Amino acid sequence: MNDTMLMTTEPVMTEDDKNELAELLDDLFGKVPKEEEELSNPESPEVLFAKFLWKIKFLEKEIETAGTTADRLREEISLWQEMRTVQKQKQIQYLCMHMENYLRCRNVKSMLLPNGTIGLRRQQPKIEIRDEDLFYKNSDNGLLRHIPESYEPDLKKIREHIKTTGEIPAGIDMTEQEARFYYKLK
Repeated sequence: MNDTMLMTTEPVMTEDDKNELAELLDDLFGKVPKEEEELSNPESPEVLFAKFLWKIKFLEKEIETAGTTADRLREEISLWQEMRTVQKQKQIQYLCMHMENYLRCRNVKSMLLPNGTIGLRRQQPKIEIRDEDLFYKNSDNGLLRHIPESYEPDLKKIREHIKTTGEIPAGIDMTEQEARFYYKLK
């Protein structure tokens, strides 16, 4: 009874199935030479599927190779872009240096040009705290920024205090900074 059951449940290939498999095989592998026709008999799906697995293995290897090649090319392109960026940045710095020197030599603050504006932007004086202990001892709380569990100098408030009173708190050095060059493109 079990033998009968096995025989009735085995897949049976119809003539259309055999023809379809033969066409698929021909499409994938081309016409099979005469001596191999026996191996590619559509009645033997094991042989056909073994060839399918071989083809899948080949295709997956090609996918892996394509991925490796693409990674290598991306890396090369990234290096090329980085080199070009550095090169172009150096050219921009060179051109900016010439424009800045022109403005400084002629004591010009800015120039409006057809492609944009160039100029020298005045900067805030640089404030350095040379002696924190002296500063903390002699300053009022208005010049300190409260951070929970600690205090630190508030440079913005110190700058405002110096501007309004003209008095530089103890422990503070203030040095004027040179105007910074800028450009703005239209």
